Amino acid sequence: MKPQIPKFQQEKTNEFKSFFEILRNSIFFIAIYLYYTGFVYVYDLYQKIGISINNVDIPIYSYIIYSYNVFLDNWWLLIICIILYFILYILIIKFIDIKKIIVGTLIVLFPLLTLFANNTSENKYSSLIKGTGSKFVKFQFRDEQIFSKKIIEANDSNKLIMLTTTRDDYYVLCKMRIYIIPKIEIKYLSYKI
Repeated sequence: MKPQIPKFQQEKTNEFKSFFEILRNSIFFIAIYLYYTGFVYVYDLYQKIGISINNVDIPIYSYIIYSYNVFLDNWWLLIICIILYFILYILIIKFIDIKKIIVGTLIVLFPLLTLFANNTSENKYSSLIKGTGSKFVKFQFRDEQIFSKKIIEANDSNKLIMLTTTRDDYYVLCKMRIYIIPKIEIKYLSYKI
């Protein structure tokens, strides 16, 4: 004979399970939105720079971290999204029959997040071009003769701005133009902040 659990303990267990189910589902959807927002931000930024995202070594989990830039620039968007998400989730629990409306509303968040991610990448691109908040880099070249005079002068005067690195190359900004410097041609590099 199987032991019986008292009814009040069953109700507490069900409430406890319900809380963790809500928490699990919330974290799942929030992670999807964060990943999506970060991916759109990074993709759009590198597209503006002229780099294929396939060439850049970005771990998959980093997109969630990159979404921080979007929500930092638009902090009120984060607050609105969180409030909207929890209101909708509570409505799902209370009124099961309006799931289609809620799912539609959750889907509408994707274009909204795309808009803000694109706006943030545009702001970041502008600040990179202006040199504000950028990482300046100085290279020690293996053979200076293969690089243009502009690159050599900018390097000597600490005016090269590091945009990103790929497996094989450094992408730097010099006088409003993007240059690709092969890693194999560099002995040493240092950052100036």
